[in-house]
Amino acid sequence: MTRTPDGTPVRDSPGSEPGRPHRLRSAAWFLAPFAVFSLLGLLWALGSPVFSVPDENAHATKAIAQVRGQVVGYTLPDVRHIVVDLPPGYEYSPEMLCFTTHSETPASCAPALGDPGGQDWFNTWVGAYNPVYYALVGWPSLLFDGNASVYAMRVASVLLGAALLAWAFQAAVLGRRALWAGVTVAAVVLVNARALGPLWLVIIVGACFLASGWGPVKALFTTGASYVWLAIIAAGGLFSVGWTLTGGSLSGQADAADAPLVGGTFLQGFLHTIRGTNDYMHQAIGFFGWMDAPLPVWAYWFFIAAFAVLVVLAATATRRRSVLVLAAVVLAAIVVPAVVQGASVNQTGIIWQGRYALFLYLGIAIIAGWLLSRDAARIDFLAPRITWVGAALIAAYGVIAYALVMVRYVIGGEASLGEMVSAPQWQPPLGWPALTVGYLLASLALVALVGVAGTVVARRDPLTDAPVAAPAAEGTPARG
Repeated sequence: MTRTPDGTPVRDSPGSEPGRPHRLRSAAWFLAPFAVFSLLGLLWALGSPVFSVPDENAHATKAIAQVRGQVVGYTLPDVRHIVVDLPPGYEYSPEMLCFTTHSETPASCAPALGDPGGQDWFNTWVGAYNPVYYALVGWPSLLFDGNASVYAMRVASVLLGAALLAWAFQAAVLGRRALWAGVTVAAVVLVNARALGPLWLVIIVGACFLASGWGPVKALFTTGASYVWLAIIAAGGLFSVGWTLTGGSLSGQADAADAPLVGGTFLQGFLHTIRGTNDYMHQAIGFFGWMDAPLPVWAYWFFIAAFAVLVVLAATATRRRSVLVLAAVVLAAIVVPAVVQGASVNQTGIIWQGRYALFLYLGIAIIAGWLLSRDAARIDFLAPRITWVGAALIAAYGVIAYALVMVRYVIGGEASLGEMVSAPQWQPPLGWPALTVGYLLASLALVALVGVAGTVVARRDPLTDAPVAAPAAEGTPARG
């Protein structure tokens, strides 16, 4: 901890040299969430059959070909999409999707990737996409083949995501340490993850500027060190835009049978997407498989309850300006998908899915939490308990979702639950019982991690990092 000339304590800057106990604490607040997020992601990666989620077959074959030198692929006269060659051990059969869109069919009907009789090429509709993500996650396919390669690439993707989430978790708990480095890495990955990545970054930055106010924004652009990081982000963004404009990854003209409203107007696409907002939010919370495995309505209420409490508190316990900021973010989550889909509907038709706007919906929760931490001191005494309860609700939703999705793939959605034990049709690696128990334990670890972090943050002075007494309820006289 450093001090100003008048003795006032201030937070250590990213370049300062904290003591060993401080470094150990900082490492712990990265490693613990990294372990929990990795475990949760790995269990989903192993528990989902190969190509059981939309477009995974296209993305996986693109990655397999790219890491072997085929960055874009080639076209054939009678084949609609870009073709990539698959090496021996990766032969693809369309029958691998036999269970998708058929919720009553277990995953056991699907042959494995690399089975004899499959084709040694794949016409992937993402063949010309930005190569950055595929380089980051495709390399494990050089070590494995067949289904094992798909699971290995999922693992690489999970670890990348877990590292970014763990950094964000650490920053939330410990403050501004190493903030620029993490923001820069996350921003460069985001802008290159998909063609709309640069637009998503602009929206996120705009929301942050709106929430923080003019002071931090001015400081950002009047601090010389900021420009180094901003230049790196700009370079990543320019590469993404350049690839999208010149690499052939822009969507081609769809046929009328491909999607609704192909050839439609901006207003038609905009209004169609606005009317579908409820469905898109439903999908973002959890609509599994190839949009064929929704959960029972009651299961979603665990998530909705946690989300609603956070947003309602932010809308009722913060200043008027904060409420307006929150309203603007909510409005953006509704309007931005409609604008984007309206702009492209003539060419693509209606192709929007809730997962595309997931970052906007998560942004509502993030902004709500930040506003509460900044200007809702009168309800600070609620923070530790709400954190524990909210984490428990989210974890309960996750466990229910994992178990029900496992049922859908192991025996199909219409079979008797008893067949999970007596006659399982499909088994994931390690078996469904081990994975389900593992997910339950990982979810309990998530509750503990979030609950402890919330308690630590609520009982620490934001300036000095020193522990303070637990805040009293509003109206309760403080002890002298």
